[in-house]
Amino acid sequence: MYTDPTVPFADPYLLQIHYVRHGHEVGATSEADYERLADAFMSQGPHPDLYDGTCLVPRADNGMCDRLRLDNATRWFGVAFGALTVRTLHMKSRFKINKRGGPRAFVDAKCLEVR
Repeated sequence: MYTDPTVPFADPYLLQIHYVRHGHEVGATSEADYERLADAFMSQGPHPDLYDGTCLVPRADNGMCDRLRLDNATRWFGVAFGALTVRTLHMKSRFKINKRGGPRAFVDAKCLEVR
């Protein structure tokens, strides 16, 4: 679980790209708003609809293992690495979640993907 109240993106360029791609999915009105929503999502405490996982295979680009989080109620899906750096926040379709066997199986399958 993340304990820091701010979980920033790796750099402003990645924030811009992910805001353009996914900001509308989570209701963000600006890059700052998207980052605020990602911060809040990745640092919230556990609850019954929240599923967390840590990838087992380090990423080729930085050698770190991603941390994944899915809220089954909102279908928000966040990815971060290390303790404090967000990769993305977006929605996953109910179809994709169910196709993998439900929220726990979805997160577990994502954790096994090689990136």
